Amino acid sequence: MSAASVSGAGLRTAAAAAAIGLGVFALSQAVLPGEVPSVTVALLVGLALGSFLPETGVAAMIVRRLLPLAIVLIGLQVSLGQIRALGLETLALVVAGLGVGLVVALGVARAVGVPRRLGTLLALGTAVCGNTAIVSAAPIIRARREEIAYAVATITAFGTAAVLVLPPLGHLLGLDDTQFGIWAGVGVNDTSQVVATAFAFSDPAGQTATIVKLVRNMFLGVVLVGVSVLSPDARDADEPHRRVTPRLRIPWFVWGFLAAASLGSLEALPGSVVDASEHVSKALVLVVMAAVGLSTRLGAMRAVGARPFVVGLVAMSCLSLVALAAVLAGVGS
Repeated sequence: MSAASVSGAGLRTAAAAAAIGLGVFALSQAVLPGEVPSVTVALLVGLALGSFLPETGVAAMIVRRLLPLAIVLIGLQVSLGQIRALGLETLALVVAGLGVGLVVALGVARAVGVPRRLGTLLALGTAVCGNTAIVSAAPIIRARREEIAYAVATITAFGTAAVLVLPPLGHLLGLDDTQFGIWAGVGVNDTSQVVATAFAFSDPAGQTATIVKLVRNMFLGVVLVGVSVLSPDARDADEPHRRVTPRLRIPWFVWGFLAAASLGSLEALPGSVVDASEHVSKALVLVVMAAVGLSTRLGAMRAVGARPFVVGLVAMSCLSLVALAAVLAGVGS
């Protein structure tokens, strides 16, 4: 495929993501609030159209570029008081969730015969921060390209399912906004899926889930150090006696979110700016979810086979159930 055709295909994908996201946003503003499940609609339309567009990597790039901006803008609607209000119990739940996700995924992977490196990627993707954890850990354990692809496909499949299933289930269970936000923040895999799942429930739930997920993301560095120390695959290819040392970096949008929340707490910005940021962040989330749908290839997921999906299903189910039991027991209330 020529550079021109790739560029043209990429532009069509970008235009489709923008049209879907902004179109759904306009529809959601034109009807009564709550009447249009906008995040779910954007995802489903993207999934439906994705098979008609060639894979160029543009949709994935849109997610990487726009989601951090949306998260920072969400911070303007959040105060530091809300962050503190989640308390040590929620932090303990995040840590417990990391442990549950890692132990269950690694155990199930071994039980069903999933190769060690793929099992490690699935465990990190489930427990920590989805595809970001997978991509970050892959060079440390020297994962093969197909193992990375299998892990990403599995995490994407169950994260997408969470966007569709958890919001109506949360309403059925009678969860309030804080409870659902904590549940989604701990129990769903990738950051984009957490944001989409929680905002599909309500805006306050989305804000809570974003806080919880960013706290969870901050543990990525610690977990990667553990992988580097404990994994038998984490050795330098040129000097086998040396282990690969991960680069410990907290994503810039975590600091951006905290800075925005500080501005919101100080009421340093005019109300009109905060209101505008709310609309822009919602529109960006919808464009991101359309891009997630456009970049998802259902055929590729079927090609992964059953065993990685068994690992993902059991691990995410256990993590989700632990988080749900905790919020029903009063964590974060």
